[in-house]
Amino acid sequence: MVRTLGLTQLTMIAVGAVIGIVSAVLAGALPLNAVAELTNIGVLPAFMVVCASVLIPRCRKPHLKRALRCPGTPVVPVLGMVFSGWLMSFLRWETWVRLGAWLVAGLVIYGAYGYRRTRQVMPGGSVDLDTLDDLADTEEALRT
Repeated sequence: MVRTLGLTQLTMIAVGAVIGIVSAVLAGALPLNAVAELTNIGVLPAFMVVCASVLIPRCRKPHLKRALRCPGTPVVPVLGMVFSGWLMSFLRWETWVRLGAWLVAGLVIYGAYGYRRTRQVMPGGSVDLDTLDDLADTEEALRT
């Protein structure tokens, strides 16, 4: 079976196994309430971002043809954000501190990685964001 799988599939299996093992150990070591609150504080903001990501493109570029549609836009995404925020408001302050620590750690790692990779790809310069938008529009037009 291993011979038929590519490197990408094996990598995904390995990552899934590591995350599963670490999650199981943490779930066994931490109190159930703490695990549940950490799960909620991780999933609810992510859902809020997804809801916002449904709205923003429809406001900025409403003329684009979309393969997937969200029924009830903009009401459903706005309600999703409001109710997720409402549920998050009931979490303890310790959970918010943990979220802040994870966000800071993630932003530091992301920023350090992005800074290093950007310097490798574009040494000594920046990129014009308008040019990137035009390029993305051109590539999208070529695909259709």
